[in-house]
This record gives sequence, structure tokens and C-alpha cells, in this order.
Amino acid sequence: MKAATEMLSRGRLGAALNRLIEAVERQQSLDAISAPVASMVQAATRSDSVKNLLSGPWLGHQLHPVLTDLPIGFWTSALVLDVAGGEDSEKAADVLVAMGNLSALGAAASGLADWSDLYGGPQRSGLLHAATNAVALTLFSLSSAARMAGNRGAGRTLAMAGFGSVTAAAYIGGHLVYRRGSGVTHAGFEIDEELSDWHDAGPAAKLTDGKPKKVKVDGADILLLKQGDSILALAATCGHAGGPLNEGEIADGAITCPWHGSRFALADGCVLRGPASMPQPAFDTRVQEGKVQVRTKTG
Repeated sequence: MKAATEMLSRGRLGAALNRLIEAVERQQSLDAISAPVASMVQAATRSDSVKNLLSGPWLGHQLHPVLTDLPIGFWTSALVLDVAGGEDSEKAADVLVAMGNLSALGAAASGLADWSDLYGGPQRSGLLHAATNAVALTLFSLSSAARMAGNRGAGRTLAMAGFGSVTAAAYIGGHLVYRRGSGVTHAGFEIDEELSDWHDAGPAAKLTDGKPKKVKVDGADILLLKQGDSILALAATCGHAGGPLNEGEIADGAITCPWHGSRFALADGCVLRGPASMPQPAFDTRVQEGKVQVRTKTG
């Protein structure tokens, strides 16, 4: 009992689990599986409309976390009814398992769209996350089949095994978000607040028309772009994965991140194409005494 208490109170359990996942992330042999699968997913989501639908720019952040709540909620409710509901709740439990199976497909599609743009260790642990979820869906699908065949005992056992698998997958998903920062903005959490007042961003004379320039403003990397008489400004670090947005291609009033192809409107930073799901911080500009000044966009 004491050993178990120390495992929890001193964080030893979490440290052991993190070491296990990090060991997976070091297995470069997994790239032989993840690389071709990621290429197929990228091909399937090449269309802007498909990519944006699955990545979630229309939602304001990634769609995948929202959709994962559905199968987990359905399956958990079914498991509770299996254990404590009695005979009167058997039909409801069966429906809930089936609804979980169906909603898991949407969660899988959005998750694959996000995963295909990861690389290195996070892509390998993401592959483990996807595989564990696939095991969970398989077990719950077999549970549905057993229930339909009248073998309720097997259906319940398979559902319990599926719940264990989806819980493990959820832990790996948490590792990706909270330890690896997948899906978390890389443009800076407080950049809007820090630049709420006017700050100098350098001499206007050093800007070349049509050529983006990265400058440091109060510790933040800002992209400045002179276009005729106008100067546009965005955060220079792509919010999706930290790519150098200032090195991106400019066309049709937008800039494309050179790393994963996220495209943002230069005027206000809105996402025109994922995988980015959150707008790029944009700034008002003015020229005072030959110096460019920027502040968080107010309208």
C-alpha cells in the first residue's frame, strides 16, 4: 500500500508512463509505417475544404478533441448500464455502444488529418495513439456483434476491454498535447496582451516592398510586410507547429507556412487553409518619425 501511495504522490507512475511513450518515440523503424500512411492521408486531405473541415479553423481550434468526447461518452455510458443498469437497460446499452462506434469514425478522420502533419517523435507516438484507438474500436465493434447475436456476456467483456484500450489511447493523446505541444499554438499565448500598446518595430526605410521581414518587438517575433503604402504585420512564428512564417510564399493577399502549408490572410491572420486551426495573431501598424510601430489589432 505504501509503495502504491508513493508511486502516485511522487509522480513515479507518470514518469514511468512517460518513459514508456518516449521509448516509442525513439523507434525510427516506425517511420516505415507512419510515413506512407501520412502521405496517403495528406493526399486525401489535399483539398482546402476537406483539410479545413477536419482541422477545425471554422471552429476556432482543432476539431479532433471535440469529436473524441462523443465515442468516449457513448461507450462509458454503455459500460455503466452494463454494470449497473439491469435487464431493462440492455437495449439502451446496445444502442450506446453502436453510437460510440459510429461517432468514433469522425474522431478518427479528424485525428488522422492532424496526425499526418506531425513529424519525428510526436508522429510515432501519434501512430501508437491511433493504433490503440483502432484496437478499442475493433473491440467495441465485436461487442456490438456479440450483443446482436445474443451473447451478452461476451459483449460486456469485449466492451470492458475496449474501454481499457480507449483509456490508454486517451493517455497517449494527453502526452501529445501536454508534453509535446501538438495542437497547442506556437505563436505565443500572451502576445496579444504584451503588444496591446504601440511598440517600435524598426525603421520603415529598411522594409522592401513585397518582401517579408522578421523583427523582434518586445521579445516577440513579428513579420512585417510592406505593400505599396501599407505595412502589414503578423506573428512570425506559425501557430500550428512553430514554422518560420516570414519565409513563406506570399500570393493573393495570403502567406503560406513553408513547413506544413497552413495559409493565413495577411490582413487579419485568419486561417484560409489548415492544418492550423487558430488565427495567426495580427497587428495594427503605423509609421511615426520614420519608425514602424505595431500593436494588437483592435478591429
